[in-house]
Amino acid sequence: MSPEIGIFSFLVAGLSVIFYLIARQVRRGIAYANRTEPPRERAGIYCVVAAVMGFILGCLYQPLHERGVACIDASQPVVQCVLFPPR
Repeated sequence: MSPEIGIFSFLVAGLSVIFYLIARQVRRGIAYANRTEPPRERAGIYCVVAAVMGFILGCLYQPLHERGVACIDASQPVVQCVLFPPR
């Protein structure tokens, strides 16, 4: 099983950036509530890193998803078919 580029590659990349930005805003809110210094990291760099890591994870997940769809089409048990494919 090798990594493949597909819809999940871009979906996971986008979601990882969104989750990072939400977590950053939560940390800003907590800092405001505690009257402490807000986060000072450069968000743009972290967004790029999160997108690259999400893209890689999405590429790794894509073949599993495609195999799962093939198992559903063949009316096979999904978990058993994906984890232990017939030879």
